[in-house]
Amino acid sequence: MKFTRTFFLLSILSLLMFGCGGDADEPTPVIDVTGKWQLDFIYTNREKVGEEPLQASINPLYGKYLTLNADGSCSLTELGLSDASFDFLTSSSFSGSYSLDGDILEIQVDNAGNTQYEIFKVKAVNAEELKLDQDKSLILTGLEKNKVWLSDEAYNDSFQFIDQYQEYDVEVEFLKE
Repeated sequence: MKFTRTFFLLSILSLLMFGCGGDADEPTPVIDVTGKWQLDFIYTNREKVGEEPLQASINPLYGKYLTLNADGSCSLTELGLSDASFDFLTSSSFSGSYSLDGDILEIQVDNAGNTQYEIFKVKAVNAEELKLDQDKSLILTGLEKNKVWLSDEAYNDSFQFIDQYQEYDVEVEFLKE
């Protein structure tokens, strides 16, 4: 009986010493995306089953900016949102807000009285650059949020265009102004 009690106490002590001293979960680092960012390039990769991928790299003219402020407001200068990613062909500017949940960045802007959404994954951010990614799932989630104000025809056309691809990925890179 004494042996059993001693063994039991030593077992508990061992568990306390070795089982509970592990690494504590480290908090997820907060990503700081604030700043004025100039659009550097947009890279798109679209793939259909059994076909060669369609890839495009676009380096727009200078003067296209995304500004993300510390208070959650944002502005797009000569830059808009499209069905997938940013519309670099516009000469219009938009304002709105953004939210960051972990590494998911959601941008909302006012577009002629309608709230337009786009959702990105923050791939990298540092003092010099901001890299955003979108996969097909994020693109379709943003499109679904925009369904409220899109006509049925515009929504269906955009959905069918995006959905025809097995993979649809967009990479966007901004440089700090």
